[in-house]
Amino acid sequence: SENFQVFIDGKKTGVEPNIILSQIPASSIDRIEIITNPSAKYDPEGTSGILNIVLKKGNHSGLSFISNLNIGMYDNYGGDGLLSLKKNNLKALIGFSYNRREFPNLVKLERNIEGNNLFSEGEYTRGSTPYGLRSGIEYTFKKKNTISFSANLGEWSMLFNSKNKYFNQNKTFFLFLTESYFERKSPYIDLNFNEKTEFSKGHELSLDFIYSYRKGDEYNLNYKKDSKDSILSGSKSEEKGPAKRINTRINYIYPFLKNFSLEIGSEGEFSRSEDMVFYYEYDSLRRDFVLNEKLNREVLYKDDRYAPYLLFKSNISKLNIQSGLRLELTDR
Repeated sequence: SENFQVFIDGKKTGVEPNIILSQIPASSIDRIEIITNPSAKYDPEGTSGILNIVLKKGNHSGLSFISNLNIGMYDNYGGDGLLSLKKNNLKALIGFSYNRREFPNLVKLERNIEGNNLFSEGEYTRGSTPYGLRSGIEYTFKKKNTISFSANLGEWSMLFNSKNKYFNQNKTFFLFLTESYFERKSPYIDLNFNEKTEFSKGHELSLDFIYSYRKGDEYNLNYKKDSKDSILSGSKSEEKGPAKRINTRINYIYPFLKNFSLEIGSEGEFSRSEDMVFYYEYDSLRRDFVLNEKLNREVLYKDDRYAPYLLFKSNISKLNIQSGLRLELTDR
C-alpha cells in the first residue's frame, strides 16, 4: 500500500516514502517500528499505518563514514554513502544515494477480436533512476534544549518504453507496429526544522516545521507505423506542474501523578499544486504533432488542514491505556 507515512527517529519527514526509503543506507538502520493503529496525534493520511525508522545511535565521538555499492544484470548499479560527525553536543551528517534500475522484457501475445486471432511480439523496458543528497545538523544546549535542521534534495525519475509488431492470424503477414515511450521526472527539495525543550523527564515542548517543493514533469509518446516505418497515427502529451507543502506542529507533554501524562498540540498542513497538461495529435499531412487545445487542461489544487488534538496516557503496572481526541478542519 502507498497510503502510509514514514518517520525518522519519531519525526515526520516531508519526503515521499519511496524516496526516503531509497536514500537511507540499510547499515545505518537500527530497527523499523510499524504503527498500525496511530493515535489522534497523527494525520489520518497514513491510514495504513506509520513506518518509524530508528537510526543507529553511536556513543563514540568523532568522524565516521558508511558506504554501500551494488551492481547487477542489465547494467544496473548504484550506491550510497553517509558521513557523520559527533562531537560533544554537536551532530552533523551528509549522505548521498544513486541507483539505476532498468529491466528489459520480451513479450508475445495472442488476442481474439471478433473471431479473428491477432498475434504480437515485441519488447519493453521499465526502469527508474532515483538520486539524492541529504544533510542534517543537531545541537543540544545544556542537555535541555535541542535544535535540528535537515535538508533533502534530488530527483526521482522513471521510464517505460515498448515496441511491438502485430501479425495476421497465420503470422504470415505483418500488419502494423506500435511504439510507446513514457518518462516522468520529479526533482524535489525538503527542508526540516525541529526544536525541543525538555523541562524535566517526560515534560517537554517541541516545534516542527517542514517545507516541501517538487515538480512533476511527464512526457508520453505513442506511434502506430506501417511496414515501411511510416507513421499512421500518433499522440503525444506533456504534463508539468510544481507542488508546494508546508507542515507545522507544536506538541506539549505534561506528566503528572507518576504514571499519567497529558499531551496536547496542533498540526497544520498547507498545500498548493498546479497541473498543466498539453495534448498533441499526429497530423499526417504536416508530418508533425499538432496541439489539440480542446484536450489541454490546467488544474490548481489547494488543500489546507488544521488539526488540534488531545491525548491522555496512563501506565499502571503492565497496563497501558490511551485515549485521544482529534478535530480536523479541511479547506480544499
